[in-house]
Amino acid sequence: MDPQQKLLLQCSYRALEDAGIPMEKASGTKTGVYIGLMNKDFELNRVNLPPNEISHWTGSGLAVSIASNRISYTFNLTGPSFTIDCACSSSLVALHLACQGIRQGDCDMALCGGVNCIIEPGIFISLSKAKMISPDGTSKAFSNRADGYGRGEGCGIVLLKPLKRALQDSDHIWGVISKTAVNQDGHSVSPITKPSMIQQEELLRRVYSTEHDLTRVQYIEAHGTGTPVGDPIEASSISNVIAKARPPGSEPLIIGSVKSNIGHTESAAGVAGLIKVLLMMKHETIVPSVFYSEESASIDAGALNIRIPTKVEKWQSSDPAGRVAGINNFGFGGTNAHAVIKQYKNPVVAIDGDREFQYFVLSAASEKSLTMMIEEIIDEVNKDSAESFESLSYTSACRRSHSKHKYRKAFLTSSLTNLKEQLQSALSKNIKPSKLDISLVFVFCGNGLTYRGMCRQLLKQEPIFRQKVEEIETLLQSYRNVTILDKLENDSDEDGDSSRPDIVQPLLFAVQVGIFSLFQHWGIRPDAVLGHSIGEVAAAHCSGLLSLEDAVKVIHYRSALQSKVTGGKMLVVSNMAVSQVLKLLSPYPEKICLAAFNSPQSCTLSGDADAIDKLQETLSNVEGSDALFLRTLDVSSAFHSHRMNPILSQVENSIGRLQQRDTNTELYSTVSGAAVSDGDFCSGKYWAQNIREPVLFESAVRAAAEGKRNVVFVEIGPRRALQRNIIETLGESPDSSNGVCAQYCESYFCTKTVPVVEMNNEGDTNCQLSVIPLKPEAHKLFHKDAVYIVTGGLTGLGFETVRFIAKRGGGNIIILSRRSPTPGMEQEIEAVQKECGAVIDALQCDVSVTEQVQKAIDTIKHTFPIKGVFHSAVVLHDGILEKLDRSLYEKVMKPKVSGALSLHHATKHCNLDYFVCYSSVASFTGNASQSNYAAANSFLDRFCHYRRHLGLAAQSINWGALNVGLLLNKDHLQKFLETRGLMLLQPNEIEQSLQDCLLLNKPQQLICKFNFKNLRRNTSQNASLGLRLASLVKEKVGDSTEPDTATEHPHQSPSEYVRTVLSETLDVKPEELTEGTQLSTLGIDSMLAMTLQNQFSKGRGVTVPLVKFLDPNSTVGTLFKALNQHL
Repeated sequence: MDPQQKLLLQCSYRALEDAGIPMEKASGTKTGVYIGLMNKDFELNRVNLPPNEISHWTGSGLAVSIASNRISYTFNLTGPSFTIDCACSSSLVALHLACQGIRQGDCDMALCGGVNCIIEPGIFISLSKAKMISPDGTSKAFSNRADGYGRGEGCGIVLLKPLKRALQDSDHIWGVISKTAVNQDGHSVSPITKPSMIQQEELLRRVYSTEHDLTRVQYIEAHGTGTPVGDPIEASSISNVIAKARPPGSEPLIIGSVKSNIGHTESAAGVAGLIKVLLMMKHETIVPSVFYSEESASIDAGALNIRIPTKVEKWQSSDPAGRVAGINNFGFGGTNAHAVIKQYKNPVVAIDGDREFQYFVLSAASEKSLTMMIEEIIDEVNKDSAESFESLSYTSACRRSHSKHKYRKAFLTSSLTNLKEQLQSALSKNIKPSKLDISLVFVFCGNGLTYRGMCRQLLKQEPIFRQKVEEIETLLQSYRNVTILDKLENDSDEDGDSSRPDIVQPLLFAVQVGIFSLFQHWGIRPDAVLGHSIGEVAAAHCSGLLSLEDAVKVIHYRSALQSKVTGGKMLVVSNMAVSQVLKLLSPYPEKICLAAFNSPQSCTLSGDADAIDKLQETLSNVEGSDALFLRTLDVSSAFHSHRMNPILSQVENSIGRLQQRDTNTELYSTVSGAAVSDGDFCSGKYWAQNIREPVLFESAVRAAAEGKRNVVFVEIGPRRALQRNIIETLGESPDSSNGVCAQYCESYFCTKTVPVVEMNNEGDTNCQLSVIPLKPEAHKLFHKDAVYIVTGGLTGLGFETVRFIAKRGGGNIIILSRRSPTPGMEQEIEAVQKECGAVIDALQCDVSVTEQVQKAIDTIKHTFPIKGVFHSAVVLHDGILEKLDRSLYEKVMKPKVSGALSLHHATKHCNLDYFVCYSSVASFTGNASQSNYAAANSFLDRFCHYRRHLGLAAQSINWGALNVGLLLNKDHLQKFLETRGLMLLQPNEIEQSLQDCLLLNKPQQLICKFNFKNLRRNTSQNASLGLRLASLVKEKVGDSTEPDTATEHPHQSPSEYVRTVLSETLDVKPEELTEGTQLSTLGIDSMLAMTLQNQFSKGRGVTVPLVKFLDPNSTVGTLFKALNQHL
């Protein structure tokens, strides 16, 4: 595909996005596409393709017509769509035609602009031979150094819309096109490529036909390509028609050319000039044209009454209508275009800033795109000129495309600062794709959930909600004197009516219908609805079956008549099979009824108070009663029981027949437990059944979910009540997102998309989120039906990781190692397999060799999906810089660096939960004798940040000293490390730390156990280390210092002291250590060198450089001198 087509698609998307028009809103509209395109470099480059490289998409990929048509196709735009080629005036001619198309009704909006890409040299050669191209590649507009134009590349797209409609839609407007015009040179000049002053002047006279036009224009964006012929002609035509024709005393007309700044973008030149003018208007600034000065001008600007700025200046304007500019655009074949642009100042729109919380939403087609978007928003928020919090929230929700995006993130936040914190936190977490083909079911809750002051925020902040509540209140007042708004806005319960059905049921109905109306206003419509008990009234209306008037009639008579019945109790029984509960009811005939089947494990009982009390006592003493949940409901009477019998005929007769209307969504009955049947909800008889018969909620939920994919239940009501029942009914388990409600219980809507969406309208900060406690589900780190790869997994930390994964549920573990496991290691692997039930295989593979890694991954992924990589491979070769050559750096770095890169490329298309690189504290603290090892680990640290930036799983763990592998039971090394401030982590601490790291999921984490007193001494002697750790040490042990005086051998001379320390550390007789004894002959390696360095530091307060110990020319006498120098 021609790259110009890709640029046009990208810029079209950005133009729509800048306009705040979501793709879903633009789709299907009568939007035209007018594109200027003249160069076909890509086609010329492909003209001699061999037949076997020509495919079925070659034609569309090269066709000029497809450049515009592909935009229409991609965004589903149905207006005119064509590509225009009139050379360098193409994009402004496209603008002219787009304006005409809108005026005559061909389209309602238009995308127009131009594009230019330079791909092959043919056009360059042709233009060079025509003397049109500047040898140095720059356009020196209006300069006597002008020698042709410099070619430029780029793409520009603008979106056009009638001003009246743009204002109606509250669009952001950059400017207003006042006039456009196009003409042709004809044969007025020769050759064809020469510009015609006659036709340029004729075009400008058509545009600036009145004195008003001449006086208002303040700036002309000239075509100004930098040719010695064209520039003077254009300047003269502008002067003759505009500058000199203005009233005496007028300021010189300012002109300029963007081509001196960005080059001549040919078919995109007109739109480039337009965008420059719009930006100058926005910033009220005129920018200079480079390469121009009065001394080097090719025109007499004073005589022409024009001025070309040479520096940035304020665009002054005394015209109340604002700034006005004209734009010239000429084609080398003689087609000329001009447009007049007026500034538009967008009014500052007051946005409701009273909300304590706002939702900020983001979505993208990929996880990487969403991550980049989050990073971009963070950068925007950091700017001093950042938009207001309310504006950002509005734009994110209403002016961005979301419907086709799988990756979504919502933030409930109260300020820009809080938003920034949440955005930064989100960067460290994996974002899972959302399901776009969901089926939405609204569940309207029943009695017992209202409370004083509920929904005050909604009443205050959402006019749609308030208007609906007011409408319901007005309708209800035709039956009785009731003030719903007062009840909702008043915190006190002076009348003691919080449990009266004739009060709470109308309140609940009003709240539910108000919330539904608000959702409708936001464009959220359910696929199905159902109600629990009283919730059926709102469900019937919101499905479209009942009018609001009829629903209010039902709620009035239902609640008023139920208020006449008092006495009895209702008891919720949960965590016990309903079938088992029913067996316990036989001793209570005609005294206790089953009021509601809520789920297989939950029901509501209703009946006489004494019978309910006895049954509750019985339930409290049954086996397993500790797990039961028993709760007496705060209701005035025993609904859905025999106690409703006295009012059934009154309910039936009072409500009578109701008008049945067509439903606009599926409706399910909790009286029948099935989809609505003819006559349901539309008679007094049905509503009598509604208050007497058991609520078949479980059956209705199953029916609503049957045959639907990705069902999402949204509970509509003041409080969450039915989530647990829905989960139990559909056999799903809650996830850890329940905590969101606790954090934001002041917010009305707290949602989670899988498996259940919760609606929570709680205004009481002390509210309990669920009356039934749910046992939290432990986070599962690994899966049985997945593969986890561990490199270097046959030794040390690598095998500890294998054991760790197996113990925590990982079903399949592959160890990648250069060597086969030893017999002893095979036994250990077998023991872990037996203990944990995992399958563990070792595969020979050198991870530093890309081909071997790719082959291994290809083999592995045909078994189970690969879900994790733990890169533990390591090779050590210590030594000071002078002792390490390139080969020793490669030896140490290859397993880590090449290994990480190979694993990255081989698994980047796998949906990994983990990509864990085992780094070292050495990359954090540094180590003079391990520069190669520190460098390798530093790479792993940065590489994990890089993968996170790509939206991939990654975390680097900088491990400290571990009692595994090389350090296992090495007392002398352990003591040495402790003197340096490093304590060893034991295997159980390693496991816990690793688990914490995986759960915390940060890009880089340091796991190290410190002896802070020793570490303080070490940081005081090591400036580099001090920079990294001093603040940590100070936090732990304060500012106190310990004297660095000798505690051992205090009276020895330096030479005696050196011999004693060497003798004790290296097991060498003191008399064998002469002044000339070379240290290299004593077997001092990097670890021993650090031990000795620490001994001298503790004993004499002298830090001898490690180089002194490891230098092949150093002797015992070298150490004498080092100590003597500090006496």
